[in-house]
Amino acid sequence: MKISIDTLPLWDAFRQTEQCPFCYIEGQLETLFLDTYLGDAVMEPDVRVEVNQKGFCRDHFKLLFAQPVSKLGLALMTHTHLQQTMAETQKHTEAIDRRTGESTLLKRATGARDLNDAISAAAKAVEEHGKTCVICERMDQHMERYVETAIDLNEHDREFAALFEACHGFCLPHWGAQLKACSGLMVGKGKLEYLRKLNGIQAKALNELEQDLAWFTQKFDYRNADKPWGNSKDALPRAINTLMGQLVEKE
Repeated sequence: MKISIDTLPLWDAFRQTEQCPFCYIEGQLETLFLDTYLGDAVMEPDVRVEVNQKGFCRDHFKLLFAQPVSKLGLALMTHTHLQQTMAETQKHTEAIDRRTGESTLLKRATGARDLNDAISAAAKAVEEHGKTCVICERMDQHMERYVETAIDLNEHDREFAALFEACHGFCLPHWGAQLKACSGLMVGKGKLEYLRKLNGIQAKALNELEQDLAWFTQKFDYRNADKPWGNSKDALPRAINTLMGQLVEKE
C-alpha cells in the first residue's frame, strides 16, 4: 500500500460507507472550490478573467451566495462578470437594431432572413449564459483524474482493490464515468476483470437497493406497520442519490 497526497482522498472515500465514494470526493472538492472563489483568489487577475468569461452555474451561484462570509468578494466577481455579459449581449442587440432600422431592406425576403438570423444569434447567446461554470469545470477535471487514479490503484494495489471490492456501489453518473474511463485506459485481461468486478458490485448494490425501496413502500400498508424496517428507512434518499448522484440528505 502506497498512499500519497494525490491518492489519499480515494482511500478516505472508499473507507466511508455512507455514499458513493466518488460523490464523497465530489462533495469535498465542491467545498474546497467554494472557499477558493470566496477567498484570496478573488483578487487574482487570471481567476477574474476566467470568471468574467464563464461565470457560475445556477447551483454554484446559489451555494456561493449562501456561504457565511462577507459578500464583497462575490459582489466584485459578479460585477465584472455582469459588465462582460452586458458587453457581449450588446453586440447582438445592436445587430438586431441595425436590421430593424433598415426598413427598406426588411421589405425584401433576404432582409427578413437577416433579421431572423440576428434574433436567433441573440437568443442563443442569452440562452447559453449560465451554462458554463468555472467551479463545474474544475470539479470535472479533478473527478476525471480521480476516476482514472482509482482504476490504476485497483489494478496495482491489492489493498485498495480489496477496499474497492468491498464498497457498497456507486451512483449511476459515477458508474458511467468509470465505464467510460475503463474503455480508454485498460486493455486485455485486466480490463475484463475490472469490468466484472465493477459491474458485479453495482448489480449487487442496485438489487439490494430495489428490495429496500420496495419494502419501504410496503411499510405504508397497515398490515406491515409492526414489521421491522430492516435497511429500508432511508431507501428513498439512497435511491434518489444512486440515480442522480448526491442530491438529497437522509432525513
